[in-house]
Amino acid sequence: MNSQVLPLSSFPSYNGLPTPRIQSLYSDISRQKHSNPTTYNSNVAWWRSTLESITSRGLLPSTPDRLILHADQSLLETLRYEGVGKPLCLGTVIAELVHSRAAISLQQFLSVSHSIYEPGWLPYRIAAFVVGRPLGWALHQLNLLSSDDESDTERWRRIKGDYVLIGSVEWAADAVLASQRARGVGIADTLYTYDSFRATFATSALPGVTLSDKDLRVLIKFLERDKRVVITEREVIKFIDASSSAHEVTAVDRGVLELKTAVANLSTQIDDITFKINSYKCLHSC
Repeated sequence: MNSQVLPLSSFPSYNGLPTPRIQSLYSDISRQKHSNPTTYNSNVAWWRSTLESITSRGLLPSTPDRLILHADQSLLETLRYEGVGKPLCLGTVIAELVHSRAAISLQQFLSVSHSIYEPGWLPYRIAAFVVGRPLGWALHQLNLLSSDDESDTERWRRIKGDYVLIGSVEWAADAVLASQRARGVGIADTLYTYDSFRATFATSALPGVTLSDKDLRVLIKFLERDKRVVITEREVIKFIDASSSAHEVTAVDRGVLELKTAVANLSTQIDDITFKINSYKCLHSC
């Protein structure tokens, strides 16, 4: 978690923007959707890039999460720009990101079994679980339906929550897969416990930051359900070929992972003993 917050003007998406442009981006843009759709789409795209960048770089001081946007009061305060104030459009922006699947509610992302890339996944597959309620009611409860007459303030009040930023997750997943491919294809290379997965990938998935435990849950879910390159069973995480038909953790896998974990633990103990011996020698010879 960052203890020092950089001024927004130092962020790439703000760099060089004149104050009138920032004022325009920070204003309530909801009416532009019909009156000026080109400008509206441009503004939403800017906000998507900005929110992904600020979150993934660890520039939000109130959270350790890098793949999850926390749409709350602290986000508004972090985005306060000198001479402009707080953005008046985040309700509209986040609703648009949800509609386009660029952002997905954290609870929905972790609980739904279908791939997020399946056509029609977001509004109808989830709403189908809301038994005995009209479809419009279900979509409204899922923050997927809004009225053109709704102000951004009303929309923000309804849309507040935690959202997985899909662009950031895809980026992190690509980095993990590239790193995994470089490690080899032996059976031991493909097997991890949660702790060893965290130790291996938490600091390398995104440049310059460490993924939180919540981020790692999101990332593993994405690799398993949406990329289909990982299978999990209890505490075992196994990388597989997406085209492979062998989608299970076997007794052999468990045995190999137990041995791999034991060797890693022994290596750590040896390193610790070696450090203590060297420190003792230095203490008595220096």
